[in-house]
Amino acid sequence: MWNWYYVPDVLGAGLRGGRWTVDSGDVETFTFHKVRWTTDSTVDGTATWDTSTGQVRANLVVRGFGHVVHLHLAYRDLAARSHAVVTGSDVVGGHAYPLRTSVYAS
Repeated sequence: MWNWYYVPDVLGAGLRGGRWTVDSGDVETFTFHKVRWTTDSTVDGTATWDTSTGQVRANLVVRGFGHVVHLHLAYRDLAARSHAVVTGSDVVGGHAYPLRTSVYAS
């Protein structure tokens, strides 16, 4: 999303395939369509960015290596040392395994 901020456009391509679109308004909404940043996985889903508050939220599905990973992310882009929380689940062989981590986003 930070890259889009410097080169704003309403659509783009993943590094290795797929595409993303942006719906601008009070909140920027990014939609990812089989985006490939790597050769062995795809990303689908949406992310929102409230540029006035810095609130970022994303709901993404990453597919690769026989896994389907559902991720939910939230952080404040404008805050120093913003703490990002990522939760979700990895589905393997019909079984869901919970995921949770947190990192500093800036």
